[in-house]
Amino acid sequence: MKKILAITFTALLANGAGSADINDVPSVRSDLAMNTSSTAADSRNFLISAYQDGVAEIALSRLALQKAVDDNVKKFAQRMIDDHTQANNEITQLAQAKNIPLPTVASAADQETLQNMSNLSGIDFDRAYMRHNVMVHEKDVSLFREQAIAGTDSDIKTFAANTLPALQLHLLSAKTIGGMIDPAVFLMNAFQDGKAEIQLSTLALQKSSNTEVRQFAQKMINEHTQVNNEITQLAQAEDITLPVDIPVEHKAAYDDMSKMSGADFDKAYMNYNVLVHAVGVTQATAQARSGTDADIKAFAAKTLPALSMHLQMARDIYERIEPGLLLEAFQDGMGEILL
Repeated sequence: MKKILAITFTALLANGAGSADINDVPSVRSDLAMNTSSTAADSRNFLISAYQDGVAEIALSRLALQKAVDDNVKKFAQRMIDDHTQANNEITQLAQAKNIPLPTVASAADQETLQNMSNLSGIDFDRAYMRHNVMVHEKDVSLFREQAIAGTDSDIKTFAANTLPALQLHLLSAKTIGGMIDPAVFLMNAFQDGKAEIQLSTLALQKSSNTEVRQFAQKMINEHTQVNNEITQLAQAEDITLPVDIPVEHKAAYDDMSKMSGADFDKAYMNYNVLVHAVGVTQATAQARSGTDADIKAFAAKTLPALSMHLQMARDIYERIEPGLLLEAFQDGMGEILL
């Protein structure tokens, strides 16, 4: 499944561009409350859970092909069918080799989600489907990452490690498309990304000795702090509840880079900034052009030039840094998506 990364993030969003109440969207928050550590460490249970999640994703994505109205949502749904079918085929082979019985029916929770989603239509369906995919892929990335680190079966552990980059790409794509078609999600994504940027840039000030990297990190802290203050005010006016936690993809990047030093850290940090700011520019561009909330649309248009400048600066600095061999491990994760 690692070969899926040959499909570029830009191509997935090539034709992309608003509202249901965010609290009314069918969710899998009860699933996210599960004990991921015990499930991930137990390779047998992990494989069963991963297979059932894949079955549910395929069924929901087939529904999306019938009901979605946004081209990016349809393309994402087809990609989910293709990728999760491939992954489930690999799981089936592993399960047969290890005599692990796989479930033959969807869970009650997955059946309920499918029924709830089938009652939606138009842009309401698109937004709910993308929000659902962000939540389930956050769970999957956490499970696969922990299995890759602490799994109890070497073959299943290898499968998890090889599949993780594709799941990270799924999560990143779901988050980006959601931010493109949903003003509230765009605002929440921008706030979370800003918090993560400030946290990681603070780490960069501690670890980097590269003058350009340090100057960039301080600029990110200053400007994203200011933008997040503006987002907080706008969210209060729009009655949007901003998320408190930093998302799993940012936590993983922070954990990986915390173990790096020297040019490896600098290269990975700038690599991360290219990726995150490319996502931010994509979402802000869509909202500035065709957002359905006037105030959020104006905010997106206002912040887009600064995000574009951050992206160009990150690219330029990234290209000037020569990394060591240790960066390869980071590029096997989130960094590989960019490369």
